[in-house]
Amino acid sequence: MNKAAHSIIKRIAFIGNYMPRQCGIATFTTDLCEAIADEYKGTACIALPVNDTEAGYEYPSRVRFELTEKDIESYRRAADFLNINNVDMVSLQHEYGIFGGRAGSYILTLLRELRMPVVTTLHTILRDPNPDQRRVLEEIVSLSDRVVVMSERGAEFLQSIYHIPEEKIDLIPHGIPDVPFVDPSFHKDLFGVEGKSVLLSFGLLSANKGIENVISALPAILAKYPNVVYIVVGATHPHVIQNEGETYRLSLQWLAHEKGVEANVIFYNRFVSLEELVQFISASDIYVTPYLDAAQITSGTLAYTLGAGKAVISTPYWYAEEMLADERGALVPFSDPQALADQVIELLGNESKRHAMRKRAYLFGRDMIWPQVARQYVQSFERARAEHRHFAAAGFAVKPLDKRAGELPPLKLDHLRHLTDDTGIFQHAIFTIPNYREGYTTDDNARALMVSALLEELGIQEATELATRYLAFTWYAFNTETRRFRNFMDYQRNWLEDSGSDDSHGRALWALGTVLGRSNTPTLQNMAGRVFQQSLLAILETTSPRAWAFALAGIHEYLGRFAGDRRVSQVQEELAGRLLSLYKDNRVDGWNWFENKLTYCNAALSHAMLLCGETISDPAMTEVGLESLGWLAELQHSGTEGRHFVPIGSNGFYQQGGERARFDQQPVEAQAMVSACLEAHRITGKKSWLMEARRAFEWFLGRNDLHLPVYDPTTGGCRDGLHSDRPNENQGAESTLAFLQSLLELRLAESIGQLNEHTPNEQSSLESISTPQTQPHSESRRLAVSSQ
Repeated sequence: MNKAAHSIIKRIAFIGNYMPRQCGIATFTTDLCEAIADEYKGTACIALPVNDTEAGYEYPSRVRFELTEKDIESYRRAADFLNINNVDMVSLQHEYGIFGGRAGSYILTLLRELRMPVVTTLHTILRDPNPDQRRVLEEIVSLSDRVVVMSERGAEFLQSIYHIPEEKIDLIPHGIPDVPFVDPSFHKDLFGVEGKSVLLSFGLLSANKGIENVISALPAILAKYPNVVYIVVGATHPHVIQNEGETYRLSLQWLAHEKGVEANVIFYNRFVSLEELVQFISASDIYVTPYLDAAQITSGTLAYTLGAGKAVISTPYWYAEEMLADERGALVPFSDPQALADQVIELLGNESKRHAMRKRAYLFGRDMIWPQVARQYVQSFERARAEHRHFAAAGFAVKPLDKRAGELPPLKLDHLRHLTDDTGIFQHAIFTIPNYREGYTTDDNARALMVSALLEELGIQEATELATRYLAFTWYAFNTETRRFRNFMDYQRNWLEDSGSDDSHGRALWALGTVLGRSNTPTLQNMAGRVFQQSLLAILETTSPRAWAFALAGIHEYLGRFAGDRRVSQVQEELAGRLLSLYKDNRVDGWNWFENKLTYCNAALSHAMLLCGETISDPAMTEVGLESLGWLAELQHSGTEGRHFVPIGSNGFYQQGGERARFDQQPVEAQAMVSACLEAHRITGKKSWLMEARRAFEWFLGRNDLHLPVYDPTTGGCRDGLHSDRPNENQGAESTLAFLQSLLELRLAESIGQLNEHTPNEQSSLESISTPQTQPHSESRRLAVSSQ
């Protein structure tokens, strides 16, 4: 027995999934925690798992605090728990899918608050991350003292793609149990396969595993070696069960029947213990990983079987290429059953080659056993502790939970519920009481549907129920004869028109696109997709620039998930071209706008240009979006010290060359400005845009001409605007949803670190908005746009 090791680190917290939850990260976190606890008896190890179900799991006593995946406040509470419990080191297991928020961004909320060193193990490193995935990973690395990767390719990706310095990266192999090098026949009788040649695949079952290719290869294998059996060990992944049931497993069983090999395929449909897994591995002659995608940077199942000294055949995903080099295994092309069959036949027919492969694999795996890996991790922890930059004295001050910098109001949905009945959301309210007389509109139900999609993204449990109601209304509003949405419905559920306004059509497309781009609820996606496609082309018949802008926002959301849809892209290009032409036709010195009049939802036009500039990759559109939004931002402020947000008033609006209306000020103007400025900040990284988004949002909270709040924290509703002398005390759907959309977009931005920036000088930041610069030659491009 090895003598217990010692470390100066006395208390380590492991954050990640934890057994008995059934997933690879849970297994890894548990094994790592237990290996370090066993190897370092003087070090206390505690675990903070992430729950994906409300009921949680029956965790062991090592678990001290549980996070709720989609509750951002639980991440803040976890940080507070760690800070006050004398934790010396945090070991974070990172995988995008286990944490809440866009691209798993909620974990950033926890990391930003920690006061001890952090070492993060990266289980996924994407070669082609989307902007959110890149931003989240880069901030996680920035907030970590060291990062651990399990393959050389992972280290290369971090340096070449994410520009992480090599000295911050530790390469530590995936840990494996220490098992003896045994003859496969030793355990075959446990599974009733004595005398058989056993092929094995194991792991949680999902469609990307490629098991169908092994089954398709079996007829050729059995023609040469009829005593072969193929064992597939593992339950279907819980998330697959939740969304698809056992469809994939059943398809494999049907395939085996069609190929005439069902007697040679054995499914063990359950999550097996480590002891059982080792027995299955020991009983196998050849292990097969037939994965379908190259983009896999690590694999626990491959590590286990390699380290156990098994002959391995794999498709050439990244981790397999590295682990099976130097004849430690054999690689076959993706989705090629014949090549797989040929390789199995060759290995079964060449025992000396198979045994040599096994021996090379086993010897290679000796550095991967958990005691060795535990020591390497503790060495990384000790380096991180030595390198950790201690907080300045001011940084140690514990912030009260309700006094954090930039704290957003709590989310309160009471009034949204009050305005919603079985049909949808009511258009108006008298004070806070729904006004039945005014009925419903598609405009407002589309707004509510967008808000529901954002609520789902933030993990609010009732989001799906609300979205179902608003989507049902939007679907019912669609007139299949005109291909347009009706807008006004009375309380008796009678439509008051055959076709609604252009704006209501555009807003409905915006909402449907948001559901398709953001929701992970299949039933919502299916229905939204159907009506989105049926209603899309009708937007080309409209004449309202705002309808085009609303539709473009929805198309941008849609293409974020379905980028290859050419018809949708063509509609986007047409509408974006129309807006760009409007800007060229109407922009003159001192009037950087799309029309000769500023009316309502003005910032939506600039917002659409920013979105299209990104999706279409058109710098001219981006430049128009930034220039017009900067001009509008400069126009919509008080001009006094403090420079609060002053939207264009609805009593006359603002005609070019005329007098600007100061009132009534509408909540939708603040919402449009928040959305557009957050997008501008995301594109440019300029803090001035973030400040403008905050300034517009603070209009709701009382930083306005009347110094009175428009948002009502007692109901969660929003007053219908500002008159020249008082707020409008009615709290209708449009205003309430404008506030909620603004709040939710800010919360989502906060979750990915977008709000974690501060601008010390408001005046200089505002001045920098008026001359936006996305590239060194932006001014010359602006002149080109205006002269074409």
